[in-house]
Amino acid sequence: MGKLKKRIRPSDITINIGKDAPIPECPIPGQRWKEIRHDNTVTWLAFWNDPINPKEFKYVFLEARSSLKGQSDREIYEKARLLKDYIQGIRAAYTKDFASNDVTKRQIVVATYLSDKLALRAGNEKGGS
Repeated sequence: MGKLKKRIRPSDITINIGKDAPIPECPIPGQRWKEIRHDNTVTWLAFWNDPINPKEFKYVFLEARSSLKGQSDREIYEKARLLKDYIQGIRAAYTKDFASNDVTKRQIVVATYLSDKLALRAGNEKGGS
């Protein structure tokens, strides 16, 4: 059975913008944004609680091809490039722990090994159709 979805209002939406960026004007007169954040450690631009399932959130992200996203990707690539100087030591450390008596440590090692060998990444899907 379907549910009626409550309309999302500006007072439901948290916006994430740069500290020096002007706050976007609220499109509905007399309304205000729920919150304005300046968190440059996240990639979302806005979020709100899902009106159907209040324990979940809906997010607005930059498009994968945006120049800001590209800048972030370049920074991540640069960190990965620097990792090349340490990767052999990391691999030696996790390989040694395959024989650990600690089950949790072995599980972490297997996950690390699979992530490394299969080039898996943790996190949200990139791109999309």
